[in-house]
Amino acid sequence: MYRKKVIKYLIGKTYRPFLERYLSSVRMYRYYSLTLRIPPGVFHPAFFYSTRILIQFLETQSVKGKKFLELGSGSGLIAMLVSKRGAIVTASDINPTAVENGIENTQRNKLSVSFIQSNLFKSLSGETYDMIIINPPYYPKDPISESQYAWYCGKDFEYFHSLFDQLFVHLTTEGQAFMILSDDCDIARIEAIAHAASFQLKKVYEKKLWTEDNYIFELVHSHQIKIQDA
Repeated sequence: MYRKKVIKYLIGKTYRPFLERYLSSVRMYRYYSLTLRIPPGVFHPAFFYSTRILIQFLETQSVKGKKFLELGSGSGLIAMLVSKRGAIVTASDINPTAVENGIENTQRNKLSVSFIQSNLFKSLSGETYDMIIINPPYYPKDPISESQYAWYCGKDFEYFHSLFDQLFVHLTTEGQAFMILSDDCDIARIEAIAHAASFQLKKVYEKKLWTEDNYIFELVHSHQIKIQDA
């Protein structure tokens, strides 16, 4: 564990300054047949593992015809990929720059995705979904800029309290919600918040990249468990 922390520290000291300089300008990014323009302040899928891991996981899931929500959509890459596979896609982000960027990228690639600026489910009242994908901020610090909402969940994990308090009513009867977390965050604290809201975190996918272990959890509400057991 100590060696892992040292390696992470050294990578951060050498790689992070380069990355910050690179992402301070608008960058073009190509993912197979999709071309994306990504401005500063929008989560770049090429440099952070979580987006690609979610894509790999979603390739194992049936999405055609499903009403699909991506919370925290960033550049819109995941939303566009599931749209290409026939899902009916809504993508939301609290960052207005990310929402504008997602719309631009979707139009550039001639795909159909509905983008909405929303703090979690605030602008999605009354809507339910067959599948919800969440790439959450998980560092315990209060965000002070638009771009920081992609990283910081509030010093008291306010993001997760709000998420689990609202999530169940936005799932259809057989709806599923999935969330990616890293061993770099306080998974135990997040799990405790989930349990307080009657959710369990069921690990369904795992991927190790460099010095980081990443996990995708299905978020299962106690009511759903009762239905499955009946």
